[in-house]
Amino acid sequence: MIPAGQSAKGKMRRAIGKLSSMCLVGMMLTSGSAVGANGRREAKESAFNYGIDFWGEAEGLPQSRIRCIVQTKDGYLWLGTDNGLVRFNGTTFTAFTVETGSLRDNEVWAIQEDDEGGLWIGTYGGGLTLLKEGRFRTFTTADGLPDDVIRKLDKDGEGNIWLTTSNGAARLSHGVFTQFTMRDGLAANSITAICANSSQGVLLATGTTLQRLVGGRFQAVNGLGEKGDGQISHLLSARDGSVWLGYHGQVKRWQDGGLTSYTWRHNLSPGINQLHEDRQGNLWVATEQGVSCLRGGQFEEVSLGEGETNLGVVYSLYADREGNIWVGFQSNGLGRLRTRQLLTISASDGLPNDSTRSVFQDSRGNVWIGTVDGFAVYKNGQSTSYQTLNGARVGSVRSLAEDADGNLWIGADRELLMLKDGRLSKVREWQWNTEIEVIYRDPKGHMWVGSDGDGLFEFEADRFHQYRSQDGLASNQVRGLLFDRQGALWISTFGKGVSKYAEGNFVTYTARDGLAGNRVTAIHEDEEGALWFATREGLSRFKDGRFFNYGAECGLLVGFVYSILDDAQGNFWFSCAQGLFRVSKAQLRAFAAGAIKKVTSVDYGVRDGMKTRACNVGDQPTAWKTTDGSLLFCSMKGVVVVDPRRLYSSSLIPPVQIEKVVINKQDQLINRDSQMPLGAGEVEIHYAALSYTAPEKLRFKYKLEGFDKDWVDAGTRRFAYYANLPPGRYSFKVIAGQIDGPWNEKGQSFGFYLQPHFYQTSLFLVLVVVTVLLLAGLLYRLRMIELKARYSAVLGERNRIAREIHDTLAQNLAGIALQLDSVNMQSPDIPSGLRQRLDQACNLVRYSLSEARRAVADLRSDELEQRELAVVLPQIAERLATGAALEAKVLVLGTPRRLNPLMEKNLLRIFQEAMANAVKHAGARTIQVELRYDLHCLVLCVRDDGSGFDTERIIPLGVGHYGLTGMRERAERIGGRLTLTSAIGHGTELLLEVPLPT
Repeated sequence: MIPAGQSAKGKMRRAIGKLSSMCLVGMMLTSGSAVGANGRREAKESAFNYGIDFWGEAEGLPQSRIRCIVQTKDGYLWLGTDNGLVRFNGTTFTAFTVETGSLRDNEVWAIQEDDEGGLWIGTYGGGLTLLKEGRFRTFTTADGLPDDVIRKLDKDGEGNIWLTTSNGAARLSHGVFTQFTMRDGLAANSITAICANSSQGVLLATGTTLQRLVGGRFQAVNGLGEKGDGQISHLLSARDGSVWLGYHGQVKRWQDGGLTSYTWRHNLSPGINQLHEDRQGNLWVATEQGVSCLRGGQFEEVSLGEGETNLGVVYSLYADREGNIWVGFQSNGLGRLRTRQLLTISASDGLPNDSTRSVFQDSRGNVWIGTVDGFAVYKNGQSTSYQTLNGARVGSVRSLAEDADGNLWIGADRELLMLKDGRLSKVREWQWNTEIEVIYRDPKGHMWVGSDGDGLFEFEADRFHQYRSQDGLASNQVRGLLFDRQGALWISTFGKGVSKYAEGNFVTYTARDGLAGNRVTAIHEDEEGALWFATREGLSRFKDGRFFNYGAECGLLVGFVYSILDDAQGNFWFSCAQGLFRVSKAQLRAFAAGAIKKVTSVDYGVRDGMKTRACNVGDQPTAWKTTDGSLLFCSMKGVVVVDPRRLYSSSLIPPVQIEKVVINKQDQLINRDSQMPLGAGEVEIHYAALSYTAPEKLRFKYKLEGFDKDWVDAGTRRFAYYANLPPGRYSFKVIAGQIDGPWNEKGQSFGFYLQPHFYQTSLFLVLVVVTVLLLAGLLYRLRMIELKARYSAVLGERNRIAREIHDTLAQNLAGIALQLDSVNMQSPDIPSGLRQRLDQACNLVRYSLSEARRAVADLRSDELEQRELAVVLPQIAERLATGAALEAKVLVLGTPRRLNPLMEKNLLRIFQEAMANAVKHAGARTIQVELRYDLHCLVLCVRDDGSGFDTERIIPLGVGHYGLTGMRERAERIGGRLTLTSAIGHGTELLLEVPLPT
């Protein structure tokens, strides 16, 4: 074994410091805890565990020079650039410039919010602009400013806005500008610094002189400056009431009448561009060389990137409400300093290689890391790396384990090695030429080795016992091993599922048995005794003999996870191709029970401290939980260290803002409800949640009241779109929160009203109804005219036929009757038989003549043409009764009304036939007629007291005009029911019931 050289040892010592202070002693770096060869680099790492994110023009920033940064009460970050005012919501930038009609000059040097929510913007030549309630208003020298070039802005304790120029200062109070110049006690009109809210009142610096406003005039503060200090470039009021004064190369603290000076180490003398105090009272300084922070009375430089890259001059600094430090560069855009959640130990810290394949902690607390080019150990504050054995490269170390004697077993490609008493050697008993994927010690102290092709090996009594697929093992390609609490050995394989070895027998479970997939990469047993299997197709839980599977559709970040660790905080941690993520075990169980629809995955990546999201898979152990609770994961660029107890998420309830509303392709004012024509019914709404610690972890839900029945889970999407909305009044509501933090349940809302098209209004509906009614009336009138014309034509034809019958058939029958009467009278000697026949012929002719005349009368009948049935029936009854010398009584009940002409015609004919039968054949003395109009029925009853007849006998046709059959046919034609009741000697009753339309 050849240890690493001295330079490698230096790197390793820095890595030791990281592991010792982070994962083995207290996890996470603490001030002064690391010991390394490069003092400057180590100081930055030990004092500040910061990562930095950048936004430049490629990310949408309109211009890369950031002169000032402010966060307003509504949560937005505002940036002053050389190309206008820029609003930032964590993901997107919105610019307000001369071109948008917002400013009179695009070079923004200062920003200040007032007590009423107005934002004041100082520009270089365009005066002072106020942004309030979405409207911009600009003030210039014409409004009382001493100059249109505004250098600095501040607010005093009474809420007045102060500004400085090269021609003096000005105070805005109650809408009035008051100027302060040399006439008001200033030593010079060119002002270099201002602090309007200090415990000493309003302070101005004019070069090397500090002045204080007293009684409306400025007076010099004596005894602060020393020879060689130079001009005061910045002033800052601290939370403890002291005042910071910034000079070139130093800062001074003025407190209780005394001064304390602070300078940089290593003879640095940077020019100061801004002073800023964070929530902890630390002083941050933006310099021409970067960013420094004053802690414990000493300045320490803050790394703004990897290595020693110089990102240039820093113009501005700002600490937001969540503790993020924002950095505005002269030419490199916007940066955000954030505390890393994770730490990565990589080759730059002394590992043999970035690509780590295995990680393990032994019984003495030493941490071993296997890479693709050897392995390293961290112990007792020292480190040692192993890369060669007998002059040959060790190779890729895929597995590490400790035997019962404290020796380390190493799986290096196809070699099984052992580190014993500090010496590295090959295990003599290992005779197989196959890649070693996993080494594992069981509770009995036996060592197990899983290979990629030769199956599973058990080492006991100085010899290996081999298990292969022919012995019952699922596959000879072994990937993972685990002894459960019942003493069974579980073996995960590549493509053949998982085998359980107990009492000398193998039992295999595959996808056919419910396992999510047959390629199993990791096994874990939880505190309930349930087994968890990571497969390519998803995560499986095996409990009570049954599998339950989880995938990305269930809420997991990905379905294919590489390793599983329990953080003892109620969560599982998984490594995968997309980094690390954690899921609550309670949620996983609730999902399996059907209590929730999805689980929540909280993911971690490069922004959280990883150097790459790509983790390693296929070997064991690629993840390890240390004795102090730290979690270690292998990745393609080092080992990622997680301390679950030190993780944090923003506790801020994120303000929710609706930023843009577009209805039918027209932008709407957001500060009031909109009323728009319906158009195409297209609505597009953009919204944001203003949390800057991890904006990528914000989640949104929205609901359009009046359209959506339930909340829409938008995930990370920051806009909503609706098309073809019907007219009506709507209210859009949006809420948001961190994926692992609090939610803003109140959210934000926007109401709007889509006016209907004219054809969708009530007026249009009324007009349509009226038009339809008018058309129906017109059509009815035209139909009536047509029917009347047809009726007249039919009536004319009937009259013609009646005339023809009367003039031909009736006259001929009359002539025949006369001739027969003449023969009968002039021939007295006719035999009786012949005379009888002659009398029958005369009677038949007379009957035929009577029928012909009646037919003529029927054809010419127009009783119902102008009158209703209730009037015509009594008249006909009276006429027939008078001619037959009998009494007819007609009773009309109910409210008479006109009926369908066809119905009235058939009712009249049935009545006429019934009356004729009663008059001619019944020998009746009295006929009673009842016509009753009910709501849904008309009833006609004709009753006589004549001779009656037997209804059981067949009634001949041809009685009367149509006879009984004719009356029944007419009744059926109008949907009625005809009932005939009669008995010999008791008269006859005809009852007709006809339903009437409602």
